[in-house]
Amino acid sequence: KQHSEASKMKYNFSANGIDFGNWEAENQADAQEDFAKDSGYESWSAMVEQAEEFGGNNVEVFEVEE
Repeated sequence: KQHSEASKMKYNFSANGIDFGNWEAENQADAQEDFAKDSGYESWSAMVEQAEEFGGNNVEVFEVEE
């Protein structure tokens, strides 16, 4: 099923002062999953779990207003 671009939101991801850029998705949860998969992880929860093992890098997610 195709979704119109108008229904997509844009979310910015950053951690430790590094801006990773924006991901577009219908909601923040989908954007987080796409970000994690694009970063080489199986899922957002897997990425968060692995990050905690290395001192817990906090990824910040903000909705981007256009």
